[in-house]
Amino acid sequence: MITKNLSLDLAKDGILATAVHPGWIQTDMGGPNATTTTQDCVKNLIGLMATFVNQSFNGKFYHFSGREMAW
Repeated sequence: MITKNLSLDLAKDGILATAVHPGWIQTDMGGPNATTTTQDCVKNLIGLMATFVNQSFNGKFYHFSGREMAW
């Protein structure tokens, strides 16, 4: 809800607000059996953020692979 509200409030200033699910990451919390390393996660997230180029992405929820997810 915070992301959606921010997307509405900040749209007039040209600021996008989206939420991204990073996946299951190999961290202390995710554990060694997680499917993605922190390095791959960061690489994927930076690549995904580079595709958020206009208001059509605003207020949505994405999987790190780029797939839009339902709220």
